[in-house]
Amino acid sequence: MINRRDFLKFGGALLAGGIAATKFNPVQAREAESPTLIKGTNLNGWIVKRGDAEYPEGGVNDNDIKTIHQAGYSEVRANVLKRVIMAHNITYKKVVNPALLNYFHICSFLFRLPYLPEQNINLTLNGQTVECGIFIWDGAATRQDYGMAFQWLINPWGDQEDPQGTLRAWNGNRWVHVGQKNVDTKWHTAKMAVDFSRKTTQLVIDNKYYPSQYSITTKPPTWGNTVDARFQLEAVSIDPQPDDVIQAMHRVQYKNWKWLWAAA
Repeated sequence: MINRRDFLKFGGALLAGGIAATKFNPVQAREAESPTLIKGTNLNGWIVKRGDAEYPEGGVNDNDIKTIHQAGYSEVRANVLKRVIMAHNITYKKVVNPALLNYFHICSFLFRLPYLPEQNINLTLNGQTVECGIFIWDGAATRQDYGMAFQWLINPWGDQEDPQGTLRAWNGNRWVHVGQKNVDTKWHTAKMAVDFSRKTTQLVIDNKYYPSQYSITTKPPTWGNTVDARFQLEAVSIDPQPDDVIQAMHRVQYKNWKWLWAAA
């Protein structure tokens, strides 16, 4: 637990100024009670799970992803065996609490690529995206997944609609273009805020505000019956299509994460 002054200091620094896609009122932070802050230098203790951005269907397994921890950061890896596949590593912190949908959440972290993707099919390091999000699964009532996420397209060939460096936001059904950021190997800061009770969001990367969207996503019937929040830091390895010759691992480093929530 942290005191009210610390909450306002952290929340205000995260939310002051700028314009986002949805109106997010920092005054909401002043109304918060019993704020809670959890944080860490690396992702040690987080859950590692495969995501749904995989190719070919049925051809990816748990051995294709791995997250390793160093003293000052963690590295989220996808396609660690360097096969002709696209693998999706979701490394996440989970909190189970039936009241979390009534809370105001703020997440921040640093991320970087330890290499530069290049247009070379023979490279053993290449990536598709860097992805990050904050979600709450309401398994007790609506059985919907609520939250926000952004995606940084680092594939050196880009795709049919967006070039390398495109930033996208998740709208619940698909990724939509919200900006552009050059791909490099520098450390970058990211800050995400969601007020689940008011269905508002905010995204800040390197002190620049980008549009973001409050998303509602349908999940498979196999998802559980709890209400749980997930702070997700992810890596998707490069798509080897259409020629199916690329065999490259993807690596993303994350550090100094914070997750704060309080009743909105």
